[in-house]
Amino acid sequence: MLSRNSLYPSGLPSLSDAGSAAVLPGAGTATTRSHRPRFGPGFLCLLVALLASLAALPTWADQTTETKGIIQSYMEELGFNQRLTLGTTKIAAVTYLPEFYQRLDYEPAWKDERNIRDLFTLIDRAEEHGLKPEDYRRSGLRDLYQALGPQPSPEALARLDIQLTDALIKLSCHLAFGKVDPGRLMPHWNFPRNFSDAEPMIMMLQALKDRTLPQFIAGFTPNLELYRELQKSLAEHRRIERAGGWPKIPDGPKLTLGSQDPRVKPLRERLVISGDMAPTKGGEPQKFDAKVEAGVKSFQHRHGLETDAGVGAKTLAALNVPVQQRIDQIRVNLERIRWVARDLPADFVLVDISGFHVYLYRDNQIIWDARAQVGTPFRQTPTLRANMSVVEFNPTWTVPPTVLKEDYLPKLRQNPNFLREKGLSLLGRDGHALSPDGVDWSGVSASRFPYILRQDPGPRNALGRVKFLFPNPYSVYLHDTPNRHLFSKTERAFSSGCIRIDKPLQLAELLLDDPKRWGPERIQQVLGAQTTKSVSLTKPIPVLVLYWTAQVDSKGQIVFRNDMYGRDQPLLAALDGNATSATSPSKHSLAWQAH
Repeated sequence: MLSRNSLYPSGLPSLSDAGSAAVLPGAGTATTRSHRPRFGPGFLCLLVALLASLAALPTWADQTTETKGIIQSYMEELGFNQRLTLGTTKIAAVTYLPEFYQRLDYEPAWKDERNIRDLFTLIDRAEEHGLKPEDYRRSGLRDLYQALGPQPSPEALARLDIQLTDALIKLSCHLAFGKVDPGRLMPHWNFPRNFSDAEPMIMMLQALKDRTLPQFIAGFTPNLELYRELQKSLAEHRRIERAGGWPKIPDGPKLTLGSQDPRVKPLRERLVISGDMAPTKGGEPQKFDAKVEAGVKSFQHRHGLETDAGVGAKTLAALNVPVQQRIDQIRVNLERIRWVARDLPADFVLVDISGFHVYLYRDNQIIWDARAQVGTPFRQTPTLRANMSVVEFNPTWTVPPTVLKEDYLPKLRQNPNFLREKGLSLLGRDGHALSPDGVDWSGVSASRFPYILRQDPGPRNALGRVKFLFPNPYSVYLHDTPNRHLFSKTERAFSSGCIRIDKPLQLAELLLDDPKRWGPERIQQVLGAQTTKSVSLTKPIPVLVLYWTAQVDSKGQIVFRNDMYGRDQPLLAALDGNATSATSPSKHSLAWQAH
């Protein structure tokens, strides 16, 4: 009745107990027969006095009955008003809490001190995910817990119980779906946000009953190697920050192999701290030798820079990014993974926008990858998810409205032969061919353009030999390109939003997945006919177009990319602010409203 495993009515642990690591099942201290204590008459007298004093306190059942009534009252208020404030705390789990306590018949959920200790530990460890423990009221909950005293009132117990539950729900949701609602930053965000077929409410109740909160929370954490590796990198960069960070390298002329410059010494230190170069002893610390050159190449590779092994303006700028900024960069990308991790299919095409790369996954394994060209910062490739259903060989290309307005119409006004030079046909709205010679382009408006500009199949076609269609509101797709020389560039933001891919015929063969009907010879035969042919996939495959500026490569090295679309800072501000995830559309989601 009054063991340390009950909050009712006494037996509160100290703050040091609350902050300790979770106790494993069965852990304890065995007392052997030879060490069994012997109690004398004095102890028996004290025991009688203690029992007599405890008899005057409320019983556990009385305490629970009163607390139940208070919890029920608060839940009714929450259900009616759709908001609840306890002291200075605004309850977040508006949708979930009333149903949770109704299932408990409004019994307190946190009678077991071990569950409370485990929750405090899990909140502390939110930092490992790039989240802030104070988002889950770490300090406030501990203060409330300690302030209960030996005879807590039913009101205090009810308030603490509700806030502990609220914190657990909030942490669970943030790990499962992210703290920030991506739809607020990207209005057309269309990725699903479903929990699963399991019922989280039952899972949570069972975890409290079985005292398995760490396992419960682990079930919400993204189960992806990329996520775990980024967590390791976050911990390492925080260690570097605690040790003082890395030195700033002064401006100056480009450093290359053989350079003798005082700036090489801090460069060496910088490369050693970030793991791009092994520590060296002796030698000439101010000389840019072969070891420094290798370290610079490693750094450039990890930061998406041209690996020329020299420290010019771009490399110097990347070297001088403070460690705190890199920590924040990792944090926002952990959040981006949480947005999509729960609903990743086994087979899908992944476009990594900032990494300029595309991958094909089968059974969660990469079976093909290629370089990609993506949209410029002025015509950004959107983040989206859609199902690819058609591969089209020898596609025609119709000039889209933005390209028409900003590129082609101004050039037509200057050069009436522009269409012929680009191999474009002028069509009427009925599809009939027209002559561009009789058109006064100076009087044609892009907003009321009465024609269609189309490019027939061929080697000069802007879409190349094949395109991959996945319906979406942006009218973007994957396709081949005649501008193949651009794939040799390190940064490949050249398109008007669509994704140009290297090795597109290999991708077509893999997606069609029918060697007898669609092997390399058959594909070449179709291409040689110069006639447009659309082929439906037997099974549509999801296409995920995502934007990551930090990830881990196959060697376990952290890779940073330039935030060319400027998306990191708004996300970081939301991650560090009070924004919370919006209610998920799934009835199985751990949903709450933003406050």
